[in-house]
Amino acid sequence: MGGQNIPFPARMLRSARIASSLCRAAPKSQAVITRAIPVSLFSSGHAFPFSGRLYSTTDKVVDGEVVGEAKETTPETTNATETAETTEPKQKFLAETEVVSGLAEESTFQAETTKLLEIMAKSLYTDKEVFLRELISNASDALEKLRYHSISQGGGMDLGTMKIDIAGDEELKTLTIQDNGIGMTKEELKTNLGTIARSGSLAFVKELEGAPDSSDSTNSIIGRFGVGFYSVFMVGDRVKVYSRSATQPDKGHCWSSDGSGRFSVSEAEGVERGTKIIIYLRKDSEMFASQNYIKSIVEKYSNFVNYLISVNGNPCKRVEALWLKDSKLVSEQEHVDFYRFISNSYDTPMFRLLYRTDAPVSIKSVFYVPQTHTEKYGMGRMETGVNLYSRKVLIKPKCKDLLPEWLRFLKGAVDSEDIPLNISRENMQDSNLMRKLNTVLTKRVLKWFYDESVADPVKFNQFFREFGHFLKEGCVTALAHKEAVAKLLRFESSALEEGKLTSLEEYVKRMGSSQTQIFYLCVPNRQFALSSPYYESFKSKGIEVIFLYQTIDDFVMTNLFEFDGKSLVSAESSQAEVDKAEKAEDESANKLSKDDAAALADWMQGTLSEHVASVKPSSRLVTSPAMIMDHESAAMRRMMKLVESGQAINLPKQKLEINTAHEIIVLLNKLRYSHPDLATVVSKQVFDNALIAAGLLDDPRSMLPRINEILAELLK
Repeated sequence: MGGQNIPFPARMLRSARIASSLCRAAPKSQAVITRAIPVSLFSSGHAFPFSGRLYSTTDKVVDGEVVGEAKETTPETTNATETAETTEPKQKFLAETEVVSGLAEESTFQAETTKLLEIMAKSLYTDKEVFLRELISNASDALEKLRYHSISQGGGMDLGTMKIDIAGDEELKTLTIQDNGIGMTKEELKTNLGTIARSGSLAFVKELEGAPDSSDSTNSIIGRFGVGFYSVFMVGDRVKVYSRSATQPDKGHCWSSDGSGRFSVSEAEGVERGTKIIIYLRKDSEMFASQNYIKSIVEKYSNFVNYLISVNGNPCKRVEALWLKDSKLVSEQEHVDFYRFISNSYDTPMFRLLYRTDAPVSIKSVFYVPQTHTEKYGMGRMETGVNLYSRKVLIKPKCKDLLPEWLRFLKGAVDSEDIPLNISRENMQDSNLMRKLNTVLTKRVLKWFYDESVADPVKFNQFFREFGHFLKEGCVTALAHKEAVAKLLRFESSALEEGKLTSLEEYVKRMGSSQTQIFYLCVPNRQFALSSPYYESFKSKGIEVIFLYQTIDDFVMTNLFEFDGKSLVSAESSQAEVDKAEKAEDESANKLSKDDAAALADWMQGTLSEHVASVKPSSRLVTSPAMIMDHESAAMRRMMKLVESGQAINLPKQKLEINTAHEIIVLLNKLRYSHPDLATVVSKQVFDNALIAAGLLDDPRSMLPRINEILAELLK
């Protein structure tokens, strides 16, 4: 019959007119002629007339007009059209080859759908790209259901390669995702897709509860809320779902909707087992048709899904979820590869931890300590490096609720099936439970660090030099964990060689039997510490002092207050019980008498009345003439200066102690009688020198005129 126009029987012509009227009756729908006319009538490839025109049997008609691939012919040109040479178009990956073969049965959603869909499209999710995560999760569930169905039927089904295929078509502005899983019957399409917030996966899990050999399947099912599918309307203005059930494989169906509150279900031909979703993208979401963009979303959210995922025929890189494996079965190279993937870096982890627990919630996690961090280069505050997963699907990248901020240098993943998620699966609902989870993970991480410090002290000291600042931050901000953090702190000490570190535990073990305090000294470096007037009495009596070089160290010690029952006391404080040491004081022959010392102290207090609250002889000084006692923290003063935009804070009156055996103080006592003016200048310089030693002098340049005056007197 090729090339000939065969007159329609009356019955066929009536069917054609019915189809035409159906098209006109649905102004927003796109009808395919074969929906209204039985396929058997077109077995010979007839052309048929509408309103005096002829259309091929696969033509599409909207509002009675030809659209898409439909071709209008006339009796004179039909033969030429059919015999003309044509070029076969290249078959696209996941192209729509299915054909709707039955009348569309329209229904309404089982809820106040129009408003709900609007909420889900505009308000429920914070990021549009999450829709693909939801669809992949649904596809993974469908594959898992098929796997369990096959096992329950004796394992005789030919499952083939269980996979998830995704395709973006930038020409047609569509995104298609297909799985060869369990599929859906007509009734399941109506029930699962036509009822918002009904989860077929949740119903499946409930059916399996108590069933033998079902734990693997129930643990692998991701969906719970029944709203993930509707996230497609964030990016699409129309969606088609082709599905054929593995349990009733004789018929396939097509579900379609534009999200306006109605949907239709029709029989369809050429539907493979499983489900195929075609999303016609909105104008503002056409980037989701890009293959590279799709792939980046898959690798971000769904890299650990059990089944193979391909994008436009290209398999996505798969990484095994190490947190689900027994730690003894994970090789060092697997840890390196996983760490590099999750941290997006190229180094190797310094430490690693696989941690699993069942309380207060089921937790499977993996943590890594990198070799270095970026904050030390002035690149700003780092983001948290641990991601939250649920059943291997990314829920929240860089989740701040899992660990305290001072552990932000850690990289890793935490997976929990029991974390209470909100309906969008982007945030947690139970804040109290999350705080408990945070506490459990923090304690375990601190124990991990302590175990590493015992197992390899040298390597741990390297870790502390790199990340010690973060632990000190935790010691200041986390009262609940400060004792555990204190065991991890490392410092230089007067009892050790330069560069070697000690812990507070080791310091306590070296303490003398009569010593009840742990002494520390805040200084810029070791040379300053060894020459500090505050250290000389400890040195003379053989008492160990911890040297602190960083500004935060002063805050750390103040916040700790004590360790192992021993008070932490600054060497600059009058509370330091250094005078109880075993060695007797050095009785110098040149030492001022008590009366002369008291008289000199009174004179200096009068001379320095604007700057000092008291002056008295010191029992601690050995080689320095004077020092300031019980002064404010130099570190705090520097911080307040920064807060006040660099303006110096007024210095309160200080408590000055003088060494009545030091040559300068002895000569000053004589000078105040013979040259009172010069003695006044010298006493002020002694006071400023003490301020410098305490770190309290804001601008040393203020001393220059006085120093020049003293030099001039010396050279006369």
